[in-house]
Amino acid sequence: MNEQYRLVITGDGTYTLFDTVLNEAMHTMSGAYEESLVKHVKVSRILETDSNNLRILDIGFGLGYNILAALTSLLRCKPECKIEIISLEKDNSFRKWIAQISFDDERRDVYEKVKKAYRVGNYSDENISIRVEFGDARNNIRNLLMSGDLFDAVFQDAYSPGKNPELWTYEYFCLIYSLMNPHAVLTTYSAAPQVRRALLEAGFNVGRAVSTGLKKEGTIASKSEVDNKLADDDRTEIYENIKSTVYRDETLSDSREAILERRIREMKEIRENRRAHRE
Repeated sequence: MNEQYRLVITGDGTYTLFDTVLNEAMHTMSGAYEESLVKHVKVSRILETDSNNLRILDIGFGLGYNILAALTSLLRCKPECKIEIISLEKDNSFRKWIAQISFDDERRDVYEKVKKAYRVGNYSDENISIRVEFGDARNNIRNLLMSGDLFDAVFQDAYSPGKNPELWTYEYFCLIYSLMNPHAVLTTYSAAPQVRRALLEAGFNVGRAVSTGLKKEGTIASKSEVDNKLADDDRTEIYENIKSTVYRDETLSDSREAILERRIREMKEIRENRRAHRE
């Protein structure tokens, strides 16, 4: 029987997983680790903050590269910093693949800590605390809200909106908004119009993030001002684009199929209304 996943090497020498069911790789093929570093860590502002206590929410553990890139970078430039990371992942089915990955530089020891957190659910030492929560991220996020703790950065790294719409809905981003500090930054590789519109409708300021490899520009979002903020014309274009119709999941419990079908119906209604107004 064919495996659902297979490890493939990327342009920067690090591995990514290719999901044969979703027909999608976790990272850009130009460089898996580079994507985590460029699209999440560097644009999240965590390396620039004066705080020596940082909390990061990582949505989509994957192979753990976002955590690895964050910890390696922070420990290098802010060695006294206390770092707490909570990572959300559907299940621990990547264990076999993660066990096969290693590094031969400063990332080696850090990645072993990340791997342990994935295996047993947590890791902690004097400076680092990592907790991996398995299950439906929507439920885990609601549990985090009950704790009242806020995050300084959110790495939104779920599978793409078309494959995993549950974690890209308007209601989902409203929850994330409530979990963020006033100056916290959400980072994501996605620049899809429906994602940017959902972020805007949830109350975020939204900006453009850099591209990596063959992947187009990403997106950043914050309650405060952001770099490369979308201009008025950009926002108008988003709202006029029928493809910006957002995913909706009012109960935060709908299936992937239900969310996709709801959006298709709404887009059909919009097209019909626009056609009627033109006639």
